Amino acid sequence: MLREKRTSAELNRAVCELRKRLQWSQEQLGQAIGTYGKRRTSDHMTISRWERGMRAPSPAKLVMLARIATKYRYPDLATIFRAPLKREVATK
Repeated sequence: MLREKRTSAELNRAVCELRKRLQWSQEQLGQAIGTYGKRRTSDHMTISRWERGMRAPSPAKLVMLARIATKYRYPDLATIFRAPLKREVATK
């Protein structure tokens, strides 16, 4: 359980770090990966929740975050976004 929380915090920081390195707003990052909350919340609210650790990106959104990080040459962040996906595959 402690490991999951640490990984989650690392993921939250990575979302924020990617956005800051790109100099994008939460809205811009949300639009780039196509976020739109289940309750019709806007893109920036979804990204804000991820950054604060209130929610976690879905596997599909993690893939999108990893692709953006790779495209803009941030392999360190791409690795963080791919880590939960690798764990999920390993447990199946």
